[in-house]
Amino acid sequence: MEKQPKRELDILYTPSEVQAGVQRVWAELMFQFHRADKSTAMSLAIDLPITFVGVLNGAFLFMNDLMRYVPRPDHMLGWVVCQSYRNKKKGQTHFQVSPIGLNEEMVAGRHVVLVDDICDTGDTLKHCKDYILGMRPRAASVTTVVLLNRHFQEPKLCQPDIAAFQLMSLDFVVGYGLDWQGRYRTLPYIGKRRET
Repeated sequence: MEKQPKRELDILYTPSEVQAGVQRVWAELMFQFHRADKSTAMSLAIDLPITFVGVLNGAFLFMNDLMRYVPRPDHMLGWVVCQSYRNKKKGQTHFQVSPIGLNEEMVAGRHVVLVDDICDTGDTLKHCKDYILGMRPRAASVTTVVLLNRHFQEPKLCQPDIAAFQLMSLDFVVGYGLDWQGRYRTLPYIGKRRET
């Protein structure tokens, strides 16, 4: 009898559950857009165009699936990279946000959706959001969206506006954009690594 390979992951959210989460996020985004546009009727029409900004590398699958629900053809997409640097002498962490394929014209007067894979402490989300808010001319609105919102005891620097899933544990999660040492990122589901 052939020996079965040892399973390294426990599935937290199946592919169908992940896609249902993406649909919930889009429904909540529609509500946010209509509130920002001061629309009285909920419909598939959105008054202003949308620019999606993904945080690399983890947001690419989530943002790709989310964009499929946009009913108008004039949406745009760009990316940001957020890097942190630790100053050991001062005991401070500095963050640098770098745009990729994103400029002021893509933000001005548009709904901007900042998409990340997971929100732990909120540091990355805060600095990326501040970067977009600092662009001129201004965006019509900036909405932060994450796949997973992890709950810590201490308050976060930035809470996401919308999350597909609430993560109540400190488990190391992978899949659907999330990786461990470059592995598991392209899985269609979200799982947690088994401790060995």
